[in-house]
Amino acid sequence: MNRDLIVGIHSIAEALKNPMRSNFELYLTDDALTDLRKEFGGNLKIDYQMYSPHKLQEEAKKEYASRDFKFSRVPSGAYLLCDEIQMGQMAELQQLLKKESTTRLLALDQVTDVHNMAAIIRTASFYGFEAVIFSRKNFSGFPPSYFRIASGGHESMPLYNVPSLSKAVTALKNNNFLTIGFSEHSKITKIDDKPIRSCLVLGAEESGLSHAVMRSVDKCISLVSQGSIKSLNVSVAAAVAMEKIFNVND
Repeated sequence: MNRDLIVGIHSIAEALKNPMRSNFELYLTDDALTDLRKEFGGNLKIDYQMYSPHKLQEEAKKEYASRDFKFSRVPSGAYLLCDEIQMGQMAELQQLLKKESTTRLLALDQVTDVHNMAAIIRTASFYGFEAVIFSRKNFSGFPPSYFRIASGGHESMPLYNVPSLSKAVTALKNNNFLTIGFSEHSKITKIDDKPIRSCLVLGAEESGLSHAVMRSVDKCISLVSQGSIKSLNVSVAAAVAMEKIFNVND
């Protein structure tokens, strides 16, 4: 099993609390230990290795290099190694769709920037989404900066990496999900009724939704600009879209 390298005190704390994680190796400074203990109410029931601030950065730099990650100073004086969470495949997604309790999903089409993905997953967790679906061939895992930006969202958000997103969207429709794509080219700006089962589908900033996915979704709506800027960063657009569709007070 591959290992994740996680940075950020809150992200580390959430990973340590996750029963799907195992084989922890925690490295931290005195200050980081104090901060991490606060996350656990004073008790940290795990072995750890203490380093001086300088030594921790030197050891982290070696760890980054061994994984071909670009090194920047490790924030908060701590990093964690642990077994990765296995992502679901198409077969597991099909099982998820059959559960009547599954009602709120998110699909990402061609969103390859891991920092945008991390921000989206954090927001999806905030809005109570049950899973995020994407399609990436030869995907080799997430860098430490992803976990820092996701701020624990990765630990509570199941991810499904499928061979074809358009086929996944079709599977959603076959299981009574309303699939809602977002495109600046759509003339539709809202849906009349709040769907019981839905999947929001977002594309990359530069290219938007792919043609195959665009043809597959049930509806395509746009976010209307009220100023001179006509487009949004995809992670910001994701938050606006979630609020637009799932605002309980609307």
